[in-house]
Amino acid sequence: MYDREFKIQAVKLLEKGDSTLSQIAKDLGININTLSNWRKKYLTNAEKAFEHTPELSEEQKRIRELERRLKDQELENQILKKAVAIFSVVKK
Repeated sequence: MYDREFKIQAVKLLEKGDSTLSQIAKDLGININTLSNWRKKYLTNAEKAFEHTPELSEEQKRIRELERRLKDQELENQILKKAVAIFSVVKK
């Protein structure tokens, strides 16, 4: 379950327009349809959107933060591996 603040931030990322719906959903580890539904709810009534979403415990928030950091590190590792492969090619 995602807390209200997470949902609002996800929708704001989407509204910012820097990435596509599918890319943001992938980056956040959520289903594209879920994110689309969140946007519809938020645009319909931002003040009351996600009101009944339970707050996460401190432990759950910490887990979410660690999961986000892990995804960031995995992405950095992929980029570094690709860079090493590119720069390791011997030019003749």
